[in-house]
Amino acid sequence: MKNEKFERVIQVCYELSPENREREINGLTEAMNYFNTDNGLLISFNQHDAFMYKGKRIEVLPAWSFLTK
Repeated sequence: MKNEKFERVIQVCYELSPENREREINGLTEAMNYFNTDNGLLISFNQHDAFMYKGKRIEVLPAWSFLTK
């Protein structure tokens, strides 16, 4: 939180796959809309990616990378 505003919303899933991608991204963007932020982070077991989705930036990081930052 910065200046009483959330900077980024975080969601965790084991793996972002074609079967669960829509569900995970929709849940994350719903939280991003609720907290009025354009930055989301999805923590996974071993995936790394970054993309835009409906004008919002979503970064996918492996758990080990998130925990060592």
